[in-house]
Amino acid sequence: MASVPLSPARDASLLYGVPGALLTALVLIAGVTLTWIAWRATAQAEERGVRDALAVHAADVQLTLENRLLAHEGLLRAGAGMLGAVWPLTAQQWRVFCSQLSLAAVYPGVRGVGFAAPIRSSADVEYWSRVAEPLGFGKRIATAAADKPLPETLIVLIEPLDARNRRAVGYDMMSDPVRRAAMERARDQGKPALSAKVRLVQEFAGEDNPGFILYLPVYETVATPGGVEERRSELRGFVYSPFRAIEFFSDVLDLAAADAVFEVYDGAQVAPEALLYRSARRPQDERASQIRWVSVAGHTWTLRVLAGEKLAGPLPSAAQIVAISGSAITVLLALVVSVLALSRQRLRERIDADRALAQQERVLKQTLELRVAERTAQLEDANRELCAANRDLEAFAYSVSHDLRAPLRAIDGHAARLVEAVGPLDERQQYHAVAVRRNIRQMTQLIDDLLSFALVSRRPIERRRVDLWALLRPILEDIRLVEPIEIDVDPQQLGEVYADPGLLRQALVNLLDNAAKFSRGRNPPRISIGCQQGPGERVYFVRDNGVGFDMRYAGKLFGVFERLHQAGEFEGMGVGLAIVKQIIERHGGRIWAQAEPGCGATFYFTLPERAQQEQAA
Repeated sequence: MASVPLSPARDASLLYGVPGALLTALVLIAGVTLTWIAWRATAQAEERGVRDALAVHAADVQLTLENRLLAHEGLLRAGAGMLGAVWPLTAQQWRVFCSQLSLAAVYPGVRGVGFAAPIRSSADVEYWSRVAEPLGFGKRIATAAADKPLPETLIVLIEPLDARNRRAVGYDMMSDPVRRAAMERARDQGKPALSAKVRLVQEFAGEDNPGFILYLPVYETVATPGGVEERRSELRGFVYSPFRAIEFFSDVLDLAAADAVFEVYDGAQVAPEALLYRSARRPQDERASQIRWVSVAGHTWTLRVLAGEKLAGPLPSAAQIVAISGSAITVLLALVVSVLALSRQRLRERIDADRALAQQERVLKQTLELRVAERTAQLEDANRELCAANRDLEAFAYSVSHDLRAPLRAIDGHAARLVEAVGPLDERQQYHAVAVRRNIRQMTQLIDDLLSFALVSRRPIERRRVDLWALLRPILEDIRLVEPIEIDVDPQQLGEVYADPGLLRQALVNLLDNAAKFSRGRNPPRISIGCQQGPGERVYFVRDNGVGFDMRYAGKLFGVFERLHQAGEFEGMGVGLAIVKQIIERHGGRIWAQAEPGCGATFYFTLPERAQQEQAA
């Protein structure tokens, strides 16, 4: 007998016999199970993606470190070749050799290239004292062995002779166990040897930056002696290079990925006391990481790469979104099923009413879809208008920067040629010619200032941790090249800020140029830069001893084209401080000034901490 298929109505009626609580439980179990499966798959895919990205970063950095250290080995071999070809060597010959290497440009991260000589008798001390005497270090080497046993080695040559490297001349590197181990390994094996983590003698008091040293033995024979005893007896000395870890690794990792944190540890283990360098603040979640071992010159470093803020940032991940969405949908479905189960008896009795209601719901759905479509079209129109406005603003900026400057340049050129064509001018004609060209320059400066003011408000802010002293130092150096001015600043006091480095640099340049301009007539002109702790915030200031201003007109200070002094006294169009105010306020900070005529002025500004800026955003 053939079976008769059940109708949809009959299939639905089978559910009427199922208790509502059981049906709700089944929906919850099914929803939780499906959500867990989807979350697990998404989380695993995300973890694989993060690990693959970190593996690529780790391999790239490992290769870069190995290649960089191999390049430094080549540098030391060049020094060893120099010592083999020219012996005995004078300090001047070593200086000429090192100057040809262009260390800062070709070998970034290296502190210098030096030579440490073994000391076997007092005659060796006297000899190297004479060699170092032209550089002013003969007495230091001569007194290195006074009133104590002879040192085993002495640093007798090092270039460049900057303030740090001068501290190293005359130091016995064999007196330190870490340096001694690397030197003995290099001497006995006849190969380059990299030391473990050390504190360089080049460090000043109060500095605690880790470092390391690369050694290459130099023998009296052309070829490396065959046996250990021969190598020890024929050792001429060590060519070496000291490295400050922060300088070496920051240069290597400048081009590394910004979405990862790089840590380098001395040795084959990850230990806090062995940390040589960390590229950024340590992330809170360290589950996703990659470890590589860098082996160069007989020594091993451990490179650990962790997910940075871009890979494991504060935003919800896809797995979290899946889990939250799945849970919400499951709960919603369970509630719907529960409500349907409780009201199914009433729904039976009101089947006709439900059909009518369903029809109404379809109409409402169609109406809602129509409204959504209309709203979407409106949003698309608004977006197109916004894009058109942006394009118009860009066109305006281009017109200001190009189309308006071209006529001014033409007018200036014609005025200059007119003066040349007319020949010598009388006093009145010369006055008018100079006035024309002066006003052209002022108009050009006005256009540039307007363009800068407009572009500052449109440029997106890209905030990150900024070392304020590292940002400020090149600005101060540029100012000193133009103005003979005294600058008082404590780098340790400034610390770090969370800001857009490009915009913040423009604000600092405008403030410092303003201070230098208005203190130009003082003897001597002086600028002070610092930071002081205010109530719940850090307040930065730029103080000068210039002409100051009357506080009654302080309200005009940050307005566009507002000037508190005559144009003939000080150059400028009155836009610089308006740009500073716009930059500080875009960061969520405040700026104000205090001054007194003839007694200088002080500009104060604040930059909110990172948490405050994120909360405000």
